Amino acid sequence: IESRIDQDPEIKKDLALWNQQGSSVIRGNLLVIPIDDSILYVEPLYLQSSKSPFPELRRVIVADSSSVVMEEDLESALYTLSGSRVGSSTGGQDDSGPASAARLTQEAKAAMRAAQGAAARQDWAEFGRQMDRLQNILNRM
Repeated sequence: IESRIDQDPEIKKDLALWNQQGSSVIRGNLLVIPIDDSILYVEPLYLQSSKSPFPELRRVIVADSSSVVMEEDLESALYTLSGSRVGSSTGGQDDSGPASAARLTQEAKAAMRAAQGAAARQDWAEFGRQMDRLQNILNRM
């Protein structure tokens, strides 16, 4: 997956641009999320200025078996990757329509933020719970 990310022309161009003039790109941990019979990959990209000790979340890369996308946030990346699949009904629950897609996307973003926070604290039990939560949300999309 890392090589597919590195070979994407748009991502490659942006990384080269951001790695100039006193800034450096920090690639976050590649998260591997199994969903049914497929795998979703999520990698945050941070930009750190030489003038600031704190990196800033700049983009999120999301990939599956066939596509790699990079967007400003997880919500946009998931939407771009899945396109019209977001919001399609998956069974018993009425998870259709823009409101449900938006709600599920917000839940997924919250679970991802919580998982990243747990990883930063090295609280691996909580990280696992949040990743399970994220997987359940993504399964409903």
